[in-house]
Amino acid sequence: MADCSSFDAQIDQELSSLNRLRSDYDTAVGQKASLSTSAAATALQTRFANIGSDATRVKDRLVDIKYKAIDAGCITSANRADSLASQAGNVAFNANDEARSTGFKVSDLRKQEQATEKATTSENNQGTGASGSAPASQGATGPQGATGPVASGATGPKPVPGTSGITGASGASGATSAAPAAGSAAPYSTGTNRGLSGSTENTRAQANRQDAANYALEGDWRVRLALAPGAQYLYNLPDNQASGILAPLRATDGVIFPYTPTVNITYAANYEPADVVHSNYKIWQYRNSSVDNVSITADFTAQDTHEANYLLAVIHFFRTVTKMFYGKDQDPKAGTPPPLCYLYGLGQFQFNMRSRFV
Repeated sequence: MADCSSFDAQIDQELSSLNRLRSDYDTAVGQKASLSTSAAATALQTRFANIGSDATRVKDRLVDIKYKAIDAGCITSANRADSLASQAGNVAFNANDEARSTGFKVSDLRKQEQATEKATTSENNQGTGASGSAPASQGATGPQGATGPVASGATGPKPVPGTSGITGASGASGATSAAPAAGSAAPYSTGTNRGLSGSTENTRAQANRQDAANYALEGDWRVRLALAPGAQYLYNLPDNQASGILAPLRATDGVIFPYTPTVNITYAANYEPADVVHSNYKIWQYRNSSVDNVSITADFTAQDTHEANYLLAVIHFFRTVTKMFYGKDQDPKAGTPPPLCYLYGLGQFQFNMRSRFV
């Protein structure tokens, strides 16, 4: 009897790492909807990429443990390692997919920031031009305020328009009291949020909040073909059963087309002619309408091991859903027709849970 305890200990260690990566992934996904700056989005993209890399390493180690356990005759440990390796592969695939989609978010945020920066620069240039022509600034250097000969306690000469009152003894203060004259740029140079800078910051904050709200409402527009909600067969087996080669499809709930596919669909209205006696024309009468077959032309690529596993699952899925259940199938039972699938994508007004047979 082979001693499988060492393999079980290694598997437990990898399971702990996998659970940590799952928790980190869930946390990162929760932060994605609240992104408001390109710097934060870039950091989150790097975080997703690191999770994907770590999950890949966990998967590779579990695969190595599986083969060693098989050689040692520890079949139970090998099956457990294989199941966890599949789960680690799913985490890596999802993390890499989130990293790619976050990269698009980074690009969008950078464009918004550049547009806001250009608008701010333009507004600042306009404000500088307006303050450069302040005619009342001469009042600050009037000779009366600087050299007022009037004795202490008496009032000085008539104040220069645009300045505050000038006292005789402290006439020099009259020169400084004219700074807030009309046309000056003092309110914008004090470092407060008043004026142009405050308005720009408020506009930028509102734009960021609106963008975050719009992004959360958009949803996933990618084209996806999935089994019926609640189905418990093929890739969507109960938790205690392994989905095998179809396991990568469980994380995405069906087949997601990685590149925008070409979808051809024809809607037709059928009419029948009625022959009328003693007439040069036919009368067309409506018979019925129909929706013809939906044809999807799409590209898939396999640039790494995870994408290759996903592509293999997609091929096997389409082979499976075109055949009835047979052989050792128990749920659904052998002889059950091929499953009904549902098509999603391109928003709620295009393919929103359209039922289709493949």
